Amino acid sequence: MKKLKVELGDIAIAMESSNEIEESVWYLDTDTGKVINIFGSVFDDIEEGNEEAIKDYPEWMKEMVENAEAVLNDGGSIFVEIPKILSYESYEIMERFISGIEDQRIRNRLFGAIKGKGAFRRFKDTISEWPELEKEWYEYKEEAVRKEVLDWLESIGIEPEHINYV
Repeated sequence: MKKLKVELGDIAIAMESSNEIEESVWYLDTDTGKVINIFGSVFDDIEEGNEEAIKDYPEWMKEMVENAEAVLNDGGSIFVEIPKILSYESYEIMERFISGIEDQRIRNRLFGAIKGKGAFRRFKDTISEWPELEKEWYEYKEEAVRKEVLDWLESIGIEPEHINYV
C-alpha cells in the first residue's frame, strides 16, 4: 500500500459532484495527492487539436489544459479517475439514517419525504424542521462519504499519510 498525503475533503467533493453545468472528470494525482478537475470540453479540444479554442480559454483554465494533457499522456499510471457517488448510493445513505431515528413519527415523515421524484430536496426541506436532527444528518452523511473515500483509496492501493478532512 502506497502512503500518500491527500485531502479527503477534496476527494469527497469530487465524489459528490454532479455534471449539471459542465461535464467534468475528477482525478487523483497518485504522485502528489492533488485532486484535479477537468472539463470534458477541454479534453475534446485537446484531442481534436483545436488550438484556437484552447488559446481563447480564460486564464483560470490554462492549468486545466496542462492537467488534461498530463492525464492524456499518462496512460493511467499516475492519474486515477475519482468515482462519483451515484444517486442510488446517496439515497441508501438517507435510508440508513432515517432507519436509525427512534421517533416513529419523525421517521415516518422522513420516509414519506423520500418517496418518488424530488426525494433529496423534500428530505432536506423536511429534516430542517428538526435542527438537531438536521445537524446529526449532516454529520452522518459526512462520515458515510468519508468512509466511501477511504474505501476507494484502499481499493487503488493508497493509504492516506495523515487523514485531513477539510
